[in-house]
Amino acid sequence: MPGISLLCEMGDQQQVSAQSLRRSLERTYRAEEQSVRVLMDTPHCILGAAIPEYYPLRIFENDTLFVCLEGRIYGLSDNAVDRQLMQLGQRVTSHRDEFKNELRQWLLNTDGQFICVIAHKGSGRTVLFNDVFGRLPLYYHLSERRGVFSRDLSLVSETTGRSEFDRQSIWQYLLLLYCLEYRTLLKDVFRLPAASLVMIDTAAGAIQKEAVYTFDFQQKQNELTSLEANAEQLADLLTEACRTRTDADRTTVLSLSGGLDSRALAGALKRAGRPFETASWLDAGRRAKTDVEVAGEVAEALGVERWLCEPAPATGADVLELLRIKTGQVFLGIPHALQYFRNLNGRYGGRLIYFSGNGGDKVMPDLRPARKLRSLNQLVAHLLKSNQVFPLKMVSQLTGTDEEEILSELKTLLSSFPERSLQQKYVHFIICQRGFMRFLEGDERQRFFFEIAAPFWSPGFFFYAMNCPDEQKHGNRLYARMLQNLNCSLAGIDRAIEGRRVDIIVPDPAATPLADRLRRLPNPIRFARRTLRGHGSITQTVKPAGHVHSASVLDCLRNQSRRCAVIGEYFLLDKVNALLDDPSSCKRDAVSAILTVFSTMEWLTDKRSTLEDYHDTVMDPFM
Repeated sequence: MPGISLLCEMGDQQQVSAQSLRRSLERTYRAEEQSVRVLMDTPHCILGAAIPEYYPLRIFENDTLFVCLEGRIYGLSDNAVDRQLMQLGQRVTSHRDEFKNELRQWLLNTDGQFICVIAHKGSGRTVLFNDVFGRLPLYYHLSERRGVFSRDLSLVSETTGRSEFDRQSIWQYLLLLYCLEYRTLLKDVFRLPAASLVMIDTAAGAIQKEAVYTFDFQQKQNELTSLEANAEQLADLLTEACRTRTDADRTTVLSLSGGLDSRALAGALKRAGRPFETASWLDAGRRAKTDVEVAGEVAEALGVERWLCEPAPATGADVLELLRIKTGQVFLGIPHALQYFRNLNGRYGGRLIYFSGNGGDKVMPDLRPARKLRSLNQLVAHLLKSNQVFPLKMVSQLTGTDEEEILSELKTLLSSFPERSLQQKYVHFIICQRGFMRFLEGDERQRFFFEIAAPFWSPGFFFYAMNCPDEQKHGNRLYARMLQNLNCSLAGIDRAIEGRRVDIIVPDPAATPLADRLRRLPNPIRFARRTLRGHGSITQTVKPAGHVHSASVLDCLRNQSRRCAVIGEYFLLDKVNALLDDPSSCKRDAVSAILTVFSTMEWLTDKRSTLEDYHDTVMDPFM
C-alpha cells in the first residue's frame, strides 16, 4: 500500500539503516510502480515512503523543523497548510498536555485525510498524528526500545519479525469480517486509532501514544432544531465538502450506485457547480442490475455522463492482488472490484479524483436498534443478529474459542464506550468499529489506484449530522429532505436494496402524524408505473436463494489448510474440512472470510500463496 513508514530506535546503536529500510520498502512494494524514497534519516528515526505519481505527499522544512504530510487537508492553500503545521510543530517541545489540547482542537476543525510527521531538529523530539477519523490506516508495533509504523502491514511484519497471529482477532474476523479495537490478525501489531498522537523522545528514550479525542454520541446538540433547518444546513455542509475536494486540473469521477449516498454526492457536486462524471459497475453475476438501473436514472436526472463497467468474473490473480495490496486488512470477497478500478485508471489516468459515498450510511440513518434495549445481554444479542457473518456457535467450533469468552469480550468492549444509553452504545459500535475498521479499510482498494475523496467524512458534516436527533433520521426523513435541498429530482427516484426498488422514506405509520400517514398510503398510479416497468410492489419481499459457493475457492481453502502448518495451530481442521465439504448453510461472505484469514496467514508465514496456483481460475464469490 502506498504511504510512509517510520522506524524509531531508542538504543545506543541503530540496528536498521536507511539502506535496509529502502530495501524493505522495495521488497514490500512494487518498486516498478512506485517511487521508493528515504525522506528523513537521523540517528534514531528513519522515515521512508513508497508513492506512485498520483499519491499526495508533501515535505517541507526549515532550520528547526522537518514536516511530512501524507494525504490531503481540504479547503486550505498549500501555503496555509504549511503555516499551520509549522505553527503546531513549534509547540512539539512544549508540555505534553498543552500540545495535546492544541492538537485536539486543530484536528476537530481540520477537514482532511492525512498522517503527519513533525521532527524538531534540535531536541530530537518527533510527533506523529492522524486525522480525527483515522482515514489513512497506519499499522504499528511497539517494543521496549523500538517502534515501527507503516501504511503496509507486511512491512511491519518483515521489519519486526512478527509472524504470530492473534487468536482473538481471528474469531472477531470470522464473526464480523473485521477486527475490533484497532487489532490486526498479527499479535501485538495494531492499527493506529483515530485522532492519535505519538510522541517520540529520543533523549528520554521513550515512545508514547494516545488518542486525543473520544467519540461520544449520547448528546444531540441539534435536537431542538427543526428537521427542515437541519436538512438545509446538512445540504450546505455536504455541498461545501464536495466543493473543497474537487480540483480544476483533475477529473472528478463519482462512483454511482442505486443507493442514497452516491446520489447525495451527485446532487452536492451539481449544486456546487463542479463538473463531474459518474461511473458504475455491473458484476458478472448481474446481482447489481437494479443498482445500475437506478444509478442510470440518477445520472439522467442530473444531466451528467455515466460510464458503465462490466468486469469479467474475478480470477485467483485478482484475489492475490487484493491480498498483496492490504495483507488481509481488506476483505477478499469482492475481488472483481479491482477490474473496475483498473479500468477507471485506464480511462481517466491517475489524475482522477474518485468520489465515494462511504460514510453516508453511517451518519444519515437512524442507527439505533428498533426495539428498546434493557440490558447489555440484549445489546450483544442485537449486535450478533444484525452483524454476524458466521454464527457464534460455528465461530467457536472453527477456532476452539469458548462462546462465553467471545460474549464476554463483546460485553467488555461495549461497556467501554462512553455513551450511557445502550441504544447509543450500538451507534458507537457501528461507526467507530464497523465503520472505521471495515469500511475505512475498504477505501484502500481504491486508494491503491488513485486518490479518493469521501465527503461524508468531512468533520463539519459528520459532527453536525451526528448531533441531529435520531427521531428526525428515522425512516430516512432527514435524508430525504436533505436530498430535496440538494436537488429535488433526487428524492423522487427509488433506491435499490438487495435487487429491489423501494421508497427512499421507510414507512412507519405509528411514528408519523395522520397527514403523513395518508400521504404514505399506496399510490395506484405509482404502483402501476412500477408494475409496467417490471419492478413489482414496493413492499414485495423475495427470499434469496441459497448461495452456491465457488468450487475453486473451496478447493483453494483445502490446499491452504494442508500446506500451511500454522493454520492448524489456530483452527480445528476437522471442523474446517466438514464446513468445506458442506458449505450450503454459510452466507456468501462467510467462506470469503475464511479465505481472507487463511491467505493472510499463509502469505505472512510462508512468503507465498496457494492463490498463485489459481491465477487464471475463476474465484468470484458473486457468480
